[in-house]
Amino acid sequence: LRDNDFKSSFKPFGIEEVIPPDIAKAKQTETTQRFKVHLIASGGEGLFTKIKCTRRGFDENKRVETVSEKILRAYKSAPVLVPHYDSVITCRQKINALAKRSIIQARDIFDLYILIAQIDEKSLKKYVVSTENRYLEKAYENVFAISFRQFRDSVLFYLSDEDQQMYDNEKIWEEVKLKVANLIERLSNG
Repeated sequence: LRDNDFKSSFKPFGIEEVIPPDIAKAKQTETTQRFKVHLIASGGEGLFTKIKCTRRGFDENKRVETVSEKILRAYKSAPVLVPHYDSVITCRQKINALAKRSIIQARDIFDLYILIAQIDEKSLKKYVVSTENRYLEKAYENVFAISFRQFRDSVLFYLSDEDQQMYDNEKIWEEVKLKVANLIERLSNG
């Protein structure tokens, strides 16, 4: 983050300065490294972004694909190959996180909502093994524990302006939660 060549690659996007985080204050675990980076835009405004790196590695269903052309165009970026989990494994991880986290996160619910359109439920049911069924009930309950305010304060800001307008609505958040709860319920009955 301190490398001048790296920093200069942001200039075409209106980012004049990249201020690295204090790594000593960054949230670190055995499996995840998280930190915030302060970006200074050409207009002088400060923008904060989060970076999360995982050390979990990949187990099953790893994919290596290029980032969507729509995203590449928006950022005027060359094609980038990125290893990632497929939607079934990601969905399973999000359900487990929703059930097992000590502090429930709105992002897990929203991520599951986005994943619903991308998953094949039949494939997902194969991956939700019997030992995980006990977590489905807890995940279902936890969906309803997150308020619109929590969603607004922790997720909404990271969405595009267009999506912020669409999701900045308590009734829409309730619909998001219901769709996620319905997915979990279908998996429980599967």
